[in-house]
Amino acid sequence: MALIKICPSCGYSNPASEMMCQECAAFIADVAPIADDPPGKPGEAPSDGHATGKPRATDAAATIRAASRVSFCDAGGNIAFSAGDGEIIGRHNMGAEYLGPILTVSRRHCRLSQTAEGWKIEDLGSVNGTWINGRRICGPALLTDGDQVGLSQSCVLRAKL
Repeated sequence: MALIKICPSCGYSNPASEMMCQECAAFIADVAPIADDPPGKPGEAPSDGHATGKPRATDAAATIRAASRVSFCDAGGNIAFSAGDGEIIGRHNMGAEYLGPILTVSRRHCRLSQTAEGWKIEDLGSVNGTWINGRRICGPALLTDGDQVGLSQSCVLRAKL
C-alpha cells in the first residue's frame, strides 16, 4: 500500500514525497499523506493507473477541475503555478511558492475568472499593475493561449489555457 497526497486545489494524486502537485504545481508540502488502497488483491497493480498519479475514473470532478485551470509558465516553459476560476494570484495566494520572493508582485495581485467568452484576468489594484503582451490592463481582460502575463517588469509568465 503506497502513501499519496491529494492536491486540495485540483484533486490530483501525488506521491507522498512531493512538495508540489505534479498536475497544477500547487504547494502540497503540508498536506498529510494518506494510504492509497486501490481495489483488487493486495500486491496487485491497479488497472486504473492510480498509483502512477493519474486520477481514478471516479475522480471525474477532480479531472474537470484540473482541466479548468490556467497554467502560468516561466521563461523556460516550466509550469510555475496554475489557478482556476475566481482564484486570486499573488505573493500570498495562488502562486505564492513561485511569486513569494518577487517583491514587485503584490500579495493580492490579480484574479482569474472563467466566463462564457473564455478566461479573463483582472488587476486588483496592484502597485505595478497587470500586463498582457506588454499592455497594462484596466479592468477584466480576455486571456488567450500563449499570452505573456506581466505581474511586474521582473515577473512575466506565459499563460497556457
